[in-house]
Amino acid sequence: MSKKDQSFRLYLLENLTKFEENYRNAVISLDEDAIHDYRVALKKLRTLNLFLKESGLERTWLKSSLKGFKKIFKIGGAIRDFQVFKNLTREYEIKLSTRYTTFLDYLDVQIPLVWEMFIENSAKILSRLEKEEWKNLVSAEPGYKDNQVHLAALKFIWDKMDAANEILKEENLDDYQLHQIRKILKQIRFIYEMRMAEEWKKPEHQLHLELLKKLETILGIWHDKVTMLLSLKNFLDQLSDQEEKSMYNSLEKKLIKEITEGVVPLKPEFKKEYKWFKKLT
Repeated sequence: MSKKDQSFRLYLLENLTKFEENYRNAVISLDEDAIHDYRVALKKLRTLNLFLKESGLERTWLKSSLKGFKKIFKIGGAIRDFQVFKNLTREYEIKLSTRYTTFLDYLDVQIPLVWEMFIENSAKILSRLEKEEWKNLVSAEPGYKDNQVHLAALKFIWDKMDAANEILKEENLDDYQLHQIRKILKQIRFIYEMRMAEEWKKPEHQLHLELLKKLETILGIWHDKVTMLLSLKNFLDQLSDQEEKSMYNSLEKKLIKEITEGVVPLKPEFKKEYKWFKKLT
């Protein structure tokens, strides 16, 4: 094995490449999958920067190169949300045997507005990707010692697990706390994935990666329905027809019920993973 750590460098290069490729594809084709993938890659890059900062290994070249991407991250999230809302609404039409045509029409109007914002902001980002600063970042060699990154990764994962555990001790979690848990679980998974190429290669390591993803899925579904409920309420505020408004009561009630019930498995499932990851070496 090399005296220098390769896991950080390879994970960095992989996600720099994924971000650039998928962002360019999203600008050209406005492809839904490309938008999702460039946002995931950007989340991983931001987590790598957080990992360096909290581990005392911070490198300014990564921090400075990631500045200015917040806006296109949020716009991409808004596009994805509206697309997810459309898919969910069609599912609820089947579940509740009701047509929600006016809400689907409302969503169809919102998507092009956000697309327009996305295209307007793309020129600046594409220009940055052409600059030497970005090209040099792709070929950067962090030069960390292997054990240094491994120990830092363990501490990062343990600390984040403790942070999530403290939040989950609360009896009634609010939306902000659930959102924080969702962010923390992603950060844990990303750094865990980074080190899996080196020493965490056993079947049990893969199993717990999948169980982490299962926890994320619980919160991902929760997030989709919470944000859809907000969008539905905005739509109803603009709707003047009282009879039509009352028709949407069933959809609103169904969303609220599923949001509440959907997060029930989170605490018991997390406790199992907390115990396992705190013993990770």
